[in-house]
Amino acid sequence: KSFQYIATERVTPMITYSLSDETLEQNQIGTKGEYTAHYLARYRHQVILKNLRHKDSKTSQLLENVSLWLSEISENIEVKAKVYEELQSVDLKYTYTYGKTTTQDFTPLNVGFGITYVLPIITAILKAKEGDLIIIENPETHLHPKAQSKIAMLCSIAAANGIQIILETHSDHILNGIRVATKENILEPEQSKIYYFRKDKDNLETKIDQINIDSNGAIDRYPKGFFDQFDEDLDRLIVW
Repeated sequence: KSFQYIATERVTPMITYSLSDETLEQNQIGTKGEYTAHYLARYRHQVILKNLRHKDSKTSQLLENVSLWLSEISENIEVKAKVYEELQSVDLKYTYTYGKTTTQDFTPLNVGFGITYVLPIITAILKAKEGDLIIIENPETHLHPKAQSKIAMLCSIAAANGIQIILETHSDHILNGIRVATKENILEPEQSKIYYFRKDKDNLETKIDQINIDSNGAIDRYPKGFFDQFDEDLDRLIVW
């Protein structure tokens, strides 16, 4: 019950989502996040860790804070989840509020794909308690760079409060988001570790480089192939 795994292949936007009382009783949302809507509908009032509360939240309730953290991805969004027992399904909707104006409900099919794809990640982190372990594959999938950085910041806050998170990522925005969190003293240098997996040419053995972030957000080494493609492309672009 203290472990949650979120796979790369996550549940896609749908009109309705499945129920699973058994999964929820184990404090899980499914490896694809397929029971996220059911979890939010049932445990909307669940109290989250104090330090995971969004700065704009009025309560420590799960659903409110999920909506606010999701607003960092898609501004002014609110998540709604309702169980229909007779249909054995969950209705997931999104609305947007601008000043005094609130939009109609939108289904996941009518908003950005990344919103529904990142929802299980935000939910998994916010429902976690100190000592829990969360493994997330490719948190950056279907998110623009700013959103990726926000997710990295949320992961950093969780890690700083005793939640162990293992991220498998190919995103320099995720990496830089963690570096920024370290420089801003949200995360202590010893609370994060980076491992770069590589193979040398003509060698089947996988080699692992450990990379550390210091208190200024700098990293102590750049193995070849470690997020250096931007610099290599830039060098080619500026050659006259």
